[in-house]
Amino acid sequence: MSISKYTGVKSFPLQLAAASQLMERRVVKISAANVPAYATYGDVALGYTTQRGDENDYAVTVMPFDFIDGTFFLDLEGTVIAHAPLFATGTVGKVKTYTTIAGGTAYTVKSRSLDLAAAPANKDTYIIPTNNTQIATWNDHADIADAAAGDVVYFDGTNWKCAKNGTTAITSGAASPATGDIYYVEDEGIFVIWSGTAWVEAPVLCYAGEAGVSGGYIACYNNKKSAQVSIEQLDSGVRPALKLVCVGQVTIADGGTSGVYHNDQILSTDYVFVSHATLGAIPVHAAVTAADTVTVTCTDPNGNLTVNILVVRAVS
Repeated sequence: MSISKYTGVKSFPLQLAAASQLMERRVVKISAANVPAYATYGDVALGYTTQRGDENDYAVTVMPFDFIDGTFFLDLEGTVIAHAPLFATGTVGKVKTYTTIAGGTAYTVKSRSLDLAAAPANKDTYIIPTNNTQIATWNDHADIADAAAGDVVYFDGTNWKCAKNGTTAITSGAASPATGDIYYVEDEGIFVIWSGTAWVEAPVLCYAGEAGVSGGYIACYNNKKSAQVSIEQLDSGVRPALKLVCVGQVTIADGGTSGVYHNDQILSTDYVFVSHATLGAIPVHAAVTAADTVTVTCTDPNGNLTVNILVVRAVS
């Protein structure tokens, strides 16, 4: 993981000279020599560019994330839902969110360092480790005999299969991750991104304040600020910090009044928040009704209603 450290004069926003022209709404790292550059795979970006850099001397304005109280705008690579975590990519300072696993559970893998699970559960997903002895253990099973270090595989209840498309058994190269794929590793508690040659830690830079599509830009909010979210509305005399558990969506069809979202990461003690485009007009209620289950209820939406879900956990 590469961490940028700014050592210059602490005036904000920062006025810096880049080595080439930088575009606006892009996340950047800053070298020890105070030269900004686009953040890429595994980088902890210091901030974002507030405007396009000068065409002649490449001067650019950078706003550090630590000093942002409200929302700000960033350019996207890929589709994102509201409140999803965002990460640096290799695409000229744009940001993206995690990769949905077709065959497994949401965007979570159990581990990237363990031997083959002796009794895997349905949909358990793993990244094949880099240790040659461990790879050989995985390869002992005929349906993953060609799996290589870094491949993403899942168990369908009977066989191991390619998690990339959720259907085929493993053949040479079939389960290879795409550059920029991002997953959450359960036993490490971190996100990782495939750089093209290896899985590297992917620090969360900020969160999506709204849904967006690749090539556009969206309002974002600072993850450092949101890590200490006020929960005045919750029935608690303690005001703990919150950590993100997962984000998702539920679509309630025309004529319906409820929908259910499942995710194995959810505990029965977690909290859930919801939002949708017409929240003021249609009251929506959501609750964690069991471990792994969020139930969303509303009045008849008179049309399909997509509800964004944010599940958080109190950190004592």
